[in-house]
Amino acid sequence: MEFESLVAQSNDYLRAALDRVIAEFDIGSFPRYDYHLLNREIWWRDSEGEPVVRAKILPVGTISTQSKTWLWAWANPQLENVDLGAIEEVRQFGEDRELTKLTEEMWEASEVDGWEMTAIASRLLESAGAYRSPNKNGFLYLVFEQPERIPEGEKERYRMMTQHNEKKAQGES
Repeated sequence: MEFESLVAQSNDYLRAALDRVIAEFDIGSFPRYDYHLLNREIWWRDSEGEPVVRAKILPVGTISTQSKTWLWAWANPQLENVDLGAIEEVRQFGEDRELTKLTEEMWEASEVDGWEMTAIASRLLESAGAYRSPNKNGFLYLVFEQPERIPEGEKERYRMMTQHNEKKAQGES
């Protein structure tokens, strides 16, 4: 398979997957989200900060806006304690087909490249969607499994994780 064709098919797959998730869960309307990499979870919150929808996540990689590079999650030392699940399948797919962008740890890239690598991962792993989270150096790209509404009895756990994330962002522990 030619790389450009893989990118085009993967972009189509991801657009269709996101359309389904947005139609079912209205994810694009939530003003806030949080994630916990060690738990491999993302959750979206409503305008009052209440957790509403959750999904299991898998980090794909990062774009550095400073060095203008892509770094695959499997090569990122900051993610060494994170269960990277099936992301290795993307690298193996690249090795089997000699697609260097899927096998090189880091390479010069733009935000478009980040979305393309994420779309490829989404298609190969049959994810339900993808998300991009900004940080001080660029963006973390994630794919996620089928979202679900958070049961009322489990919302407190997400409230506590949100509070922890907010304190951490403010420099508290």
